[in-house]
Amino acid sequence: MASLKAKRFYDSKAWRRARRKALLEAEFKSCVDGSDVSGRARAHVDHVIHFERAPQLGLDPLNLRVMSPAQHNQRHARADYDPARQGCDESGWPSGTSHPWNIMQKRPWYIKRK
Repeated sequence: MASLKAKRFYDSKAWRRARRKALLEAEFKSCVDGSDVSGRARAHVDHVIHFERAPQLGLDPLNLRVMSPAQHNQRHARADYDPARQGCDESGWPSGTSHPWNIMQKRPWYIKRK
């Protein structure tokens, strides 16, 4: 959860201006893969050095980069992005080794292991 200081920062006009400037300078392209992030809720502006760690760099254009929401969530290992829960094999069993079902001692008798 973000601190009160961070919430105030991200709600500020100064942040919105810096964010917009970063998007325009990046031409609405992701710094990760160059994909188009124009459009509503398709772009995140990320701090290279996290705001909580260095608030003095919060508005520094050299500390800002543009990426898609999925790339941003992956960078921060957010709960709503968990590669371990992505995909499954032909029997429907999750393919990620850290998925809770794969941590169990053994699969049910009716699911064959490869």
